[in-house]
Amino acid sequence: MRILYIANSPPAPTNYGGAQRTNLLHRALREIGEVDLVIVSEHVPTNREELKRDYNLIADFQWKKAGDSLPFRWFLPLNERLVHKIAHTLIPRFFDYEADPLIAGEMEQLIASREYDLVVGRYLRPTLKSGATRYLATTVLDVDDLDTQVFLSRLNVPGRPLWEKLINRWHHWQIKHLIAKRLSAFDLLFISNQDEETASEELKGLSNIVHLPNIPYLEQNDSSSLLTMTQAEERKSPAILFVGNFWHLPNLHGLEYFMREVWPKVCGAEPNALLRVVGSGFSEDLRKKWSHVPNLELVGSVPDLRASYENCCFSIVPLLSGAGTNIKVLESLRHLRTSVVTRFAHRGYSEVLEDDEAMLVADNSEEMADACIRLIRDPALRKRLAERGQELVLKHYTYAQFRDTVVKSINTLMQQKISRMRNP
Repeated sequence: MRILYIANSPPAPTNYGGAQRTNLLHRALREIGEVDLVIVSEHVPTNREELKRDYNLIADFQWKKAGDSLPFRWFLPLNERLVHKIAHTLIPRFFDYEADPLIAGEMEQLIASREYDLVVGRYLRPTLKSGATRYLATTVLDVDDLDTQVFLSRLNVPGRPLWEKLINRWHHWQIKHLIAKRLSAFDLLFISNQDEETASEELKGLSNIVHLPNIPYLEQNDSSSLLTMTQAEERKSPAILFVGNFWHLPNLHGLEYFMREVWPKVCGAEPNALLRVVGSGFSEDLRKKWSHVPNLELVGSVPDLRASYENCCFSIVPLLSGAGTNIKVLESLRHLRTSVVTRFAHRGYSEVLEDDEAMLVADNSEEMADACIRLIRDPALRKRLAERGQELVLKHYTYAQFRDTVVKSINTLMQQKISRMRNP
């Protein structure tokens, strides 16, 4: 079987959740057949040679940003970032879910030169912009994050300005019916958050949905990343860890909410507590903005998260917006660190990782502060939650389960297609 795999984020490097899922899905697809990778994104990959060598990258395309269209591009020399933001706000969202004519033309030639059995897309927008679904009869989409859910969730983030919420509501209104129509055209849909299947209008009534949960990322044949309690616990410093990339708005908004609404309460009760932030995307503006926050350590990017988890008491996932599920919840538990999470971040995990069994779940800032203080003061509770959480993650969120779901679902789909061709 020959598969065309379209993704908006390269499968390497795997230093954030989106790239990790792209990598894992690529790995699973290679269990089925030969995979050709095409990147369709706003950004040009900087590691083309690695992607060609290790992932069979055959092409990469960059779609136009909103500000590149007329009349906005006339004003780009004045303030490029601002012009793109204004254009993104004003241009109808309909165009985000249409084929880019230049990319689609090149994709048509590329597909004509090969014989693909199916196309698998990561995320709806890049898959549609590629135009590949026009030319291939069998289509699979890894939905992962629903854009409609992203816009809706932003309405509930405290502290955001009214104008921003109005824009998000307008964007949601523009695409809610369009997304449902586009999704229904695919033969098979993978979703990472099963809760969204019942909560999202866009997914209701669709019978082609398969739950494909996120899993903690590990390199192939990697058995070194599993911490034990003797290696990891009994730290004297009450360090609390946040991991995330700050070009991803839910991470930025969530951490700012925690620092504004929760952290003062924690520091008031535990003056020696330390908030350690690990991840990429720290701008100088952010560092200046957060310079007044007490007991804050901004680490930045690290080559391996193992040491970061090993040197903390527990992690926090204070996210209030986004879609899909948060891999950092599973990642922390696999590294034997329990978490304090918002109810929003707990979505998609509640049936397996229950509150007060594997982690502590908070409905508001007071509950989150109380949970952090409780874990700082109670090492035995941290140990119990972490050990149970790790046990559940190792049982329910494995690559073998992820791979088997992908392989079985696609093989079943292809068998159904063959059967319908033989018996029209």
